[in-house]
Amino acid sequence: MSDLPSLISRLEAAEGPSRELDGMIHAAVTGKEVIYDGGERVDSAFIVGTQEWTARDGSRQATVEGYAPAYTGSIDQALMLAADCGVEMHRRSNYDQDGILCTAYVWPILTDHRDIERDRLRGDGANLALAVCAAALRAKLSEARHD
Repeated sequence: MSDLPSLISRLEAAEGPSRELDGMIHAAVTGKEVIYDGGERVDSAFIVGTQEWTARDGSRQATVEGYAPAYTGSIDQALMLAADCGVEMHRRSNYDQDGILCTAYVWPILTDHRDIERDRLRGDGANLALAVCAAALRAKLSEARHD
């Protein structure tokens, strides 16, 4: 959890979707190792499987379990992340004069929403998916601090 604040900052500073950030998010919420190879294709951020071995040339090899969801480029995936973090989006706004920055507010699922100002968490981003991801991870960080 110690790297969540820096990941949230990177999400809010990102100019658009990023497979590297998708992999970092997935690793943060699942604890699984994700390797990013520098590309932007879906297979650029792959989840390391359970079988690992060392090749004859000494390089580490591993099976691929799957690929990190495209959290930063898909509002559907971002909302699934929010649910996994125990929150749901309740409001969004676009407030930059150029329409560039989005804001998302989330609050805990299954609450009576009486104290929205206290319970809601905010995330900003270049697109709505990034904003929701930042808010969801902020909720996860807040939960970890209370445990």
